[in-house]
Amino acid sequence: MQSMIILALCLVVAVSAQNYGCSVPQGPCMALNGMNICPSNQGCVDNNSVCCNYGDIINKDQPTTAPAPTPAPNCFDKLNPNTGVSGEF
Repeated sequence: MQSMIILALCLVVAVSAQNYGCSVPQGPCMALNGMNICPSNQGCVDNNSVCCNYGDIINKDQPTTAPAPTPAPNCFDKLNPNTGVSGEF
């Protein structure tokens, strides 16, 4: 029973890993008893073919470029009509 749970978990991980890639690949995944594995602190991504540090895993479904910044509206400092200086209360 326990081996069936582990097998199901591996299948879920393998299917979910297909949407992810690696910004800095570390090398190929290693086959061990029919499973693809990587060294510690790495995951097997790109359809279970590449080992990648956890911090370098990227989502292929998400855009990697930042949206264009929205221009800020023009800001003008108001002057105190009595003193002609801004910032006085």
